[in-house]
Amino acid sequence: MGKIKQILLPPTIVYYWIALIVWALLFLAGFRLLFLFKYWPLTYGITVSDIFLSFFYGVKFDSAVIGYIVLPFLLISFWPLIGYEYSRLAGKIIQPIMYFLFSIAFLLSLIDMEYYGVYGDHLGVWLYTYLDSPGLVWYTVSRSFPVVWYLIGWVLISGVFIFVAHRFNRFFKSRPGRNIINHFAYLILFLALLVFGIRGGISLAPLDWGDASYRSEARRVG
Repeated sequence: MGKIKQILLPPTIVYYWIALIVWALLFLAGFRLLFLFKYWPLTYGITVSDIFLSFFYGVKFDSAVIGYIVLPFLLISFWPLIGYEYSRLAGKIIQPIMYFLFSIAFLLSLIDMEYYGVYGDHLGVWLYTYLDSPGLVWYTVSRSFPVVWYLIGWVLISGVFIFVAHRFNRFFKSRPGRNIINHFAYLILFLALLVFGIRGGISLAPLDWGDASYRSEARRVG
């Protein structure tokens, strides 16, 4: 009975990813709350139910962002030789890269708040159009946004996220014996759930990123 239980129980890496994804979802939801409070006057005439539904509709897009970030690291983490459970060196090298990508996502969320106030739209194609003109971007940003305060906020927010996320490594203190079948089965299950999150559900059509701006604008005008 004990052996069967050991085979069926998820490997510790599953608990790690569940904790990290939930933690990241809370942060991205927090950014959307800040956005809502900043532009609360624009919600005049919109019902509370519409605001509530719009907010939770954003969870689908938050899940997709997180899915894109963690997908390659999840694949690495389940690998028996270099996975987080078995290689401290891999965790020290690979995890900081993942934390850096999350911090970039947080920075873009902060930039989006001021960008919306100036241009009346969310960050989109503009972000890629001017990647080859960093001087122009910096001039526009430094003249339009409170850069220093946003950078301080970004550092603090990212620091809190990384500090707590790194604490999730405590799941690896108890290192069970390697069970290839168990790891492979849970890897497939987790990958399926992650793909559902990236696609926005189980429908055949992928998540339409333009739909977020369309719904937001339609509800704001209506």
